[in-house]
Amino acid sequence: MTKETFKGIIESANGKKLRELTQKDGSPIAGLDAAGRLNYSTEYTYFDSIEELKSAPDAYPSDKDILNFVNAQRKANARAAAINKELENAGVVKPTLENDDQMVLRTIYKGLIAAKKSHEEARAIASQSTGIAWAD
Repeated sequence: MTKETFKGIIESANGKKLRELTQKDGSPIAGLDAAGRLNYSTEYTYFDSIEELKSAPDAYPSDKDILNFVNAQRKANARAAAINKELENAGVVKPTLENDDQMVLRTIYKGLIAAKKSHEEARAIASQSTGIAWAD
């Protein structure tokens, strides 16, 4: 088994940006960076081989668990296909970078945030470089 550390960013919770939320006492969320996000770091241990996994009785799933997993995955795939078909039949156009200016802005913004630009600077650069105004 191998231990791995990874990092991540939390931008929203319960459908809202973290800046919009407050703590139980009404005070602002603590520890937000300049872009209004929380950073985290954690670790986990992963199996290096299927043999190693099978030798860990508390980790290897039962036949019933495997059956449930596969059936749930198949049901989710069927649901997604049915939804996509109905949306297409109804004429709903899936937003892409080619047909949605706001998606273009969001994509550029995410890249700039990843490059450590501030929220305000990333929004300004994305808008200025494309000539597209933010809708919100």
